[in-house]
Amino acid sequence: MRKWNKAAVTTAAFLAVGFTVTAAAEPVSATPGPAASARPASAGTIYCPNDADFAGTGIRIRSAPDLGSSTRGYGNHHDCFTGGFQTTGASVNCGTNSTNQWQYGTNRRTGVTGYVSWCYLEVDGTG
Repeated sequence: MRKWNKAAVTTAAFLAVGFTVTAAAEPVSATPGPAASARPASAGTIYCPNDADFAGTGIRIRSAPDLGSSTRGYGNHHDCFTGGFQTTGASVNCGTNSTNQWQYGTNRRTGVTGYVSWCYLEVDGTG
């Protein structure tokens, strides 16, 4: 017979039904940390309502709208990027197209502010 830790069972129950838990803000180091693991999501889960989200892991948040500017921190999918304003900056190749549009905002999880190219953001709001 297996014994279960009550906390482990409760955590597993929350994850199984698609609830999300908001993480506390953490300081950002100069080097990227391990990639964030994706949280389980149901089709109706909205992680960043009315905000943009990072389209991947380890997305650089820059000090200016240009790939050569210094990195202030990193963003990961489901961190949410609360926008301040959109601006025109250096052109970034997104694979099949390119854009010169950048968003200034704040990583909601870490509190780091700066610029992110629209190549690396999404606005659909779902996991």
